[in-house]
Amino acid sequence: MASKRLIATVLIRNGVTVKSYGYRFWRPAGSLATALVNLDRWAVDEILLLDVSRRSVIQPETLAEIRKAKISTPLIYGGGIRTPNDVMRLLEVGVDRFVVESLINQRTDSLREIADIVGKQAILGSLPVIWDGAAFRAWTSSGSVDLDVAMSRLYEAPLSEVLIIDADNEGHYGKFSQGLKDTVLQITQSRESRGLIWFGGLNERIAAELLLHQTTVGVAIGNINFEREIFLSAFRKNLHKGGFNAPVRDAKAF
Repeated sequence: MASKRLIATVLIRNGVTVKSYGYRFWRPAGSLATALVNLDRWAVDEILLLDVSRRSVIQPETLAEIRKAKISTPLIYGGGIRTPNDVMRLLEVGVDRFVVESLINQRTDSLREIADIVGKQAILGSLPVIWDGAAFRAWTSSGSVDLDVAMSRLYEAPLSEVLIIDADNEGHYGKFSQGLKDTVLQITQSRESRGLIWFGGLNERIAAELLLHQTTVGVAIGNINFEREIFLSAFRKNLHKGGFNAPVRDAKAF
């Protein structure tokens, strides 16, 4: 069985690296290049860089910071990807995989072109989810969408994995919604396999439990990486010491 991944998430907004809280409040978190370099040293499997500015362009300053960091850890980027040219610009600075969201519902021709260039294994679909008081719904730039409908679109798109984001609890350590997990797993159980990556409100216990699910391929951790140095490295060691069955790489493999 392939190893499941411990992924460090870095968010940027309007060109500034931030700690985000439910995508409603943000605090500056230093230089992007410095954050990438630190995480590159801390034995994470991948780094997920998300631009949450809701702009339709990739900022040149962000590309320059990625290039400056010169990291060797595989890098996933999401935010502002609209055309194959955007992907080519990201490839030039060392991005390995790509997160798309609006392309799944709009510009599907561009998404297919991108898949032809990099292969669907290099594409992840982003699915921010909110609780509207009665049900979990997908959160998009054009409003909320029925979660089942949104996941059907994801499963029809040329991509390999889905990033499930608990948008309400993102940035709030340990507040991840178990109801969201149960709902997503119920929706996906009768569909063709897609690897799931979970992000938002995770702590060590919740992340360890999510890693035990067959469809989980990784967990993504954000703000706490800025608050506790080598958090994910320590979590990896604890997974091995704690007797969990989640097949993550041992720290010695780095």
